[in-house]
Formats: sequence, structure tokens, C-alpha cells
Amino acid sequence: MLIAEQVFLLLTNDKGGGEAWVSHRNLALNGALLCDLAAHNYIALERKRLSLRVLPAVPSTSVQDPLLRHGVAELERKGERRLTSLLESGKFAQPSVVAQRFVANGVLAQEEKGFLFVSWNKYPTLDPSVEANLRARFQQTLHGQGQESWDEAVVLTLLDAIEAIGPVLKQETKGTTRRDRRETLGEIAYSLVSPELERTGALLSDTVQAVRQSIVEIIEEERRQAQAQARARR
Repeated sequence: MLIAEQVFLLLTNDKGGGEAWVSHRNLALNGALLCDLAAHNYIALERKRLSLRVLPAVPSTSVQDPLLRHGVAELERKGERRLTSLLESGKFAQPSVVAQRFVANGVLAQEEKGFLFVSWNKYPTLDPSVEANLRARFQQTLHGQGQESWDEAVVLTLLDAIEAIGPVLKQETKGTTRRDRRETLGEIAYSLVSPELERTGALLSDTVQAVRQSIVEIIEEERRQAQAQARARR
């Protein structure tokens, strides 16, 4: 299961909509797909002036996986993209594309909804065992009872970046303290970017670090703007 698929499954409730109390789902999905592409060496990172750019490293026609091929094709459309614009994109990790393997395998259904001139898809659960197994592994990790895989480590890092660990993994973190969770998540994030541990390749390590930092900065900037607008209305 790709990182983007794991994130999508965790951020989609059983009725097929987004998990309650979780915002910035789009940031996490886009960041997850970027990490998937980096793990397969399908992208390159290039710093230009003050911004980090993402470029395709292979032609999309050479990529077999449909979701990864979609990601590379989206990069090809503009040649290079600023990391922040990719994270905020509505077309990069589209839910309709990320969900397709689950729909094809009978894990999720796909239902088209609409109101007036607006339509959207929902993805209610058909087979809960896939997500249940995923959550069980995260529960072991968060309770110090098992070693997460590198891709699960990336998933937890992305959920932490959008502040979704509590609302999304509420049952899985039950019995742990906030301090315990912060220490565990800090260790996981460090393990992904530490050159001494050599847990991931340089490209994936750099991508995870850049994606996490950019997501945090985007959310902080949104809060600053909201606070400024609130003060202006007083």
C-alpha cells in the first residue's frame, strides 16, 4: 500500500467523507504522494532562490503504477513546481485517483453525490479489515510494542504535521500520554531524516523533511492570517 493510500484510508471515515475535526487533508495527501514518488526516485528536488522546486525524474509513460504515473504526469504538465504549490494543489493527489485501487479491490465503494451544479464523490467502507490492520500496526508503534516500517513512519509524520494524530488515531493512542506521543513521534521523524541511521535514501529523507516543514509553515501562516483578519474586524 502506498503512503498516499494509507493516508487516504485513515483520513476517510466509514461513510466515505473526511474524518471529523481534521483539516488540511489535502496537504497530507499531496505530501504523501510526493513521498511516494521520492521513494521510487521518480522526482528530483532543486532549490531555486528561496523556494524548493519539484521536477519529474522519469517520463510518466515509464511508470507502471497508476497513482504514481498520475503524480509524475501532473509534474510533467508544468515541468517543475514549487513544493508549496504542489502541497496546496487540488489536482495532484486527487482523492478520485488515490481511491481507485481500494474501489477496484472492493475495500471502498464509490458514490457520486451532488447539489445544484456541484458534484463530488464519497468512498464508504466495504471491507473494514484493511484499515483495521493498518490501525493495529500504528497502535503497536504508538505504545512502543512494535517497530513501524519506513512508510508507516512517513504516514505518522504527515499526520502529525497536520495535527491529526489525536482525532484520527484516538483509539490507537488511548492509554498514552501527550508527552509519550510527542517523544515517539519525534523519534520517528528523526529516524527518517537522520543520515547516521540510514533508514531511507537521501532523496526520500530530503523530501520528507521538506514536506513536513512546508506543511507546518503553511498551517502557521493560515493561522496568522486568520488572527489578523479577526483583529481587523474588531
